Amino acid sequence: MSPLTFEEHRHSFLAIIDDMAMMMLSFVRAIILIVELFFAPSPALREALIALDLFIAFIFTLEFVIRFTISKSRPLFMKTYWWELLAAIPLSSEFIQAFRLLRLARFVRLILHVRALWRESHTVGMYRIT
Repeated sequence: MSPLTFEEHRHSFLAIIDDMAMMMLSFVRAIILIVELFFAPSPALREALIALDLFIAFIFTLEFVIRFTISKSRPLFMKTYWWELLAAIPLSSEFIQAFRLLRLARFVRLILHVRALWRESHTVGMYRIT
């Protein structure tokens, strides 16, 4: 395995930053969901939670559109990440809100990116440094 080029390393680093930001927004959305489902927020708080949820949904949708636009294979991208688009939809139905939690699956992707970068940074030529 050859070492990463600067551009590949930069791309991997940016992908990790993107995944971390989306993961943090996913956690915020999960907290919003928990507050809406298990507590009785005041009307003012509920309005603020809905506004925050709409903003986060906009960020998720924008990020999805950007990744879709720059993907090399758009059909493969849609086949692989269609669920992220569903998870970005801000709906009030409890059944549909469960799709939001799918965004947390990005955490797995983040771990895989970090692990791959760590392995690549500890590889010299064909030999791994342990």
